[in-house]
Amino acid sequence: MDTIANLLGYVLNFLYELCGNFGIAIILFTIIIKLCLLPLNIKQQKSIKNMAKVQPKLLELQEKYKDNKELYAQEIAKFQKEEGFNPFTGCLIALIQIPIILGMFFIVSKPLTHMVKMDQEQIQTIKQELQIENTNGMYSYDEIEIIKKSDELGINLNFLGINLGDIPAKNPSNYALLIIPVLSVIITMLSVVITKRMNDSFNKDNPQYQETQKSMNMLNYILPIMSGYIAYQVPLGLGLYWLFSNLIQTIISIGMMIYFKKQETIENGVVVNDK
Repeated sequence: MDTIANLLGYVLNFLYELCGNFGIAIILFTIIIKLCLLPLNIKQQKSIKNMAKVQPKLLELQEKYKDNKELYAQEIAKFQKEEGFNPFTGCLIALIQIPIILGMFFIVSKPLTHMVKMDQEQIQTIKQELQIENTNGMYSYDEIEIIKKSDELGINLNFLGINLGDIPAKNPSNYALLIIPVLSVIITMLSVVITKRMNDSFNKDNPQYQETQKSMNMLNYILPIMSGYIAYQVPLGLGLYWLFSNLIQTIISIGMMIYFKKQETIENGVVVNDK
């Protein structure tokens, strides 16, 4: 994970030097990541749409070969090849984002290591000079404390009056720090609702999907709460990344929903004209 954090750190540090503001650098970084993932995002939604179309055929094959698993597997593989879709495409973008989120956590919690590329011996020396106690493990924020107490490093963590190195859980009396966690809950909820509406429109004639969604309803409420809780427990820099990541994803989802609706209208129009 350090390797990924170091690579992402080069990008974030370049953006920080470009704009001189850590918060704006995180927002620009988020936009770049989302643009890079956009082709996969579009492919994911197309895969979900195609999956909904072929679902009746898959159910038919499942019923036809329910007593012969080997033949069923062969027929499924053949069918997927003929239709040109991969059911695992939808998971790809989620898997790719996991190391990016973890990498961002390492960068925000250890900016001197992953952004400035300062060696550990130098960091330890500064800690001793500033009389900062050592804390070990993944959740060590010693480097943030160094930046806060040292004017010589010249790293500005302030963004719109909020220090992105602060952790809301450690400063519960500072209500300004709750802005990012609260917005994170709202944006995540909006993203979940839009994604659900898009998937519902793709699978409106799929009874199996309708059954599955009944068990997913609770998860749709849990995700926004988890998003806010995580933003409350970690440095606000990571919360800002998560917030704008969901915001941009929501905008992308709205755009794709409009696009696929238009495509569906065109396709339906062609079918009617052919008749």
